[in-house]
Amino acid sequence: MLKILLLPGLDGTGKLFKHLNTYLKLPVQSEVIVLNDIVGRTHIEQARSIAHLIGRSRVILIAESYSGRIAYELCRILNQQISYIIFIASFVSNPCRITELIKNLPEIFFDIKYIPEILINYFCFSGYGKTKLYLALRETMALVSKKIIKQRIHLIAKLQIPEQHYAINACYLRPSHDRLVSTRALKIIRECFPNLTVKTISGGHFIAQIEPKKCATIINKIIVEQGY
Repeated sequence: MLKILLLPGLDGTGKLFKHLNTYLKLPVQSEVIVLNDIVGRTHIEQARSIAHLIGRSRVILIAESYSGRIAYELCRILNQQISYIIFIASFVSNPCRITELIKNLPEIFFDIKYIPEILINYFCFSGYGKTKLYLALRETMALVSKKIIKQRIHLIAKLQIPEQHYAINACYLRPSHDRLVSTRALKIIRECFPNLTVKTISGGHFIAQIEPKKCATIINKIIVEQGY
């Protein structure tokens, strides 16, 4: 049995996959994993909980941003059960210096309603965002407690470079103007997954929201090429 799991970004809700899902044409029913509903606070703990849900099934992982490290930890647990990984603007190590700068800020600073739209557009959308994308992000982030957001930023800032490499086939959907994931972070993913191919799409970090159709087209083609 094959499962296709979508692992969300920092918010953990999966709601930002809404438009991507409308364009996906998958051979089996996919499941969005709501990180806020599973046991575990760290990437490793969350990966263990997800592995329990997967059981003995083979799986294709679609991991966005924060969940890149969860996908990596699932490789450590499940290895041969993972058929393919699609990373979307993801990382397995600390992606940029910004996390170090903000990790110890008071929780109030992680309340998106106090962050100016111009900053969100710059860092999240790199100028490719529209007001409706900002509003969707703001609405989604408002569902998650500031404490959880701060905890996850702190976890990201502390991520060490992984040592284990995996021969699992993978693809990285890379925004052309990602201001939250550095080229060094992408290089580290390449080292961890030597069979990684990279597809660049014009846009900022939230590329699955900026260009859901283009992302879905690549994902659909990959799954067809894998024979599913």
